[in-house]
Formats: sequence, structure tokens, C-alpha cells
Amino acid sequence: MLIGYSEKEDQLIQRMVWWLALGIIVLAPLLLHGGVIPWLFSLLNSMPSWEGGVQGPQFLTIALTSAISGVIILSYITRWAYDWEHILTDDVFRGLTMWLGLFSLLFVWLQLQQVINGVFHNTVSGETVMMAKLTNPVYQIAIGTMVVVLAYIFAQAVNSNVFSLTRSLMASFLVLGATLSEKVLFVVEGLE
Repeated sequence: MLIGYSEKEDQLIQRMVWWLALGIIVLAPLLLHGGVIPWLFSLLNSMPSWEGGVQGPQFLTIALTSAISGVIILSYITRWAYDWEHILTDDVFRGLTMWLGLFSLLFVWLQLQQVINGVFHNTVSGETVMMAKLTNPVYQIAIGTMVVVLAYIFAQAVNSNVFSLTRSLMASFLVLGATLSEKVLFVVEGLE
């Protein structure tokens, strides 16, 4: 109901929307995935591999990694459905794929930190649980997939001719599958 609206207010409204969007983008992942949930998990010290300071950043990176891959997929669907090649250009997808690479690299790095901590941490047979995780084919495929996606994104960063919208879309689907698999194992193995 735009009562009293005039075009003179457009600039003010645009600025308000920009700040609101920035606040949501910055605060939502930090509060939802990077703070409260991992703090709750870290209090359950009877569950091997659920404790430790790496949980907060790891949850944040997995949230950002899966979110940016979802954005790439939804952007492609929108581009295809509405013929928006002029709005959602290949350069937009190339940039989104670079962000996917950054978040994926952080995710894999924090996985390494959790594995190292879990292998040498000896409460409630944490070493046994971590070794079970490392030898689980689902985990190996998930982390291997992340490494392959990172190799593609690195190659794209070095040589822009390697970029392909189809490969970026496939990488996004692979990242979604890998992060979902890792999180399912995190919960299920912790409860077992």
C-alpha cells in the first residue's frame, strides 16, 4: 500500500533495501550455522567428533558452501526459465563459482582440522570413530568430490578458458551432494 509514495523516495528505499540485505546476508549464516547450532553440538562431549572449537567455523563454511551452490543452481534455472542471459551472464556464474571455490576450500581445510583433532583425541574412543569416518566410502567420495571441484575451480581461476557454465552447474550439484553426505555422516556416526 504505497500511501504517500513519490519517486523522490526511490534512492532512500534502495539504500534501505541494500543495508537490510547486507545485514541479512552477514548475520543469518553467522547466527544460525556458525554460532548457536555448533555450540549446542560442542556441549555434547559424550558424542565423539562433536566437540571442539572447529565446529563453529566448520558449520559456517558448510552452510556457505551449500548455499552458494544452491544460488548457482537456482540462478541457472531462473536464467533458463526467463531467458535472462543478458542479466545472469556467464561472468556472473564465473564469479559465483569462484566464491564456491573459496567456501569449498575453507570447508575442506576445516574437515582436515576436525579429522586431525578426532584421530588424536582420546575421549569416548574418538580415534575409533574418526577412523570409521575416514574409511567410510561415503565420506571418501564426499571429500574426493570436493577436491575434484576445487581442482576445476582452481583451473578456472588460472585459465578463464576452462570456465563452462555446464561444468559450474555440475560442480554446484556435486558440492551439494558432498556437503549433505558429510553432514549426514556427522550426525549419524555421532549418534552411533
